[in-house]
Amino acid sequence: MSLAVLLIEDNRDDIELTERVFNHNHIRNPLDVCKTGGEGLTYLQSQQIPLPCLVLLDLGLPDISGLNVLKIMKSDQRTHSLCVFILTVDKSQETLLESMKLGADFFMRKTIDIAKLLDAASRCGVMLELE
Repeated sequence: MSLAVLLIEDNRDDIELTERVFNHNHIRNPLDVCKTGGEGLTYLQSQQIPLPCLVLLDLGLPDISGLNVLKIMKSDQRTHSLCVFILTVDKSQETLLESMKLGADFFMRKTIDIAKLLDAASRCGVMLELE
């Protein structure tokens, strides 16, 4: 069974687009979606759910900023080593640098470029399963 990819994203259009990218490119890993930072952190801290192989994290979440979610993840023993890709519309260099400083593995402006995603995942040691 393939490990899931966790998408923490509140925008319905971006969720649907990510699902289409995964389906169109025959990525077999399940895409689990959490629509708030709090929901994502609860998912990650659950002992009942295996940790995902990759977290795709939006920065503009409604309850907790994506940067704060990242900070909490990287300070938690259970989740500190997870591969985290930031997905955002923010184009500022400051946000990119802050994300990397907090431990993000990759920074991608929306929409998802599948070639970049697969390459970055591979460099992170994550092999997404393709059909």
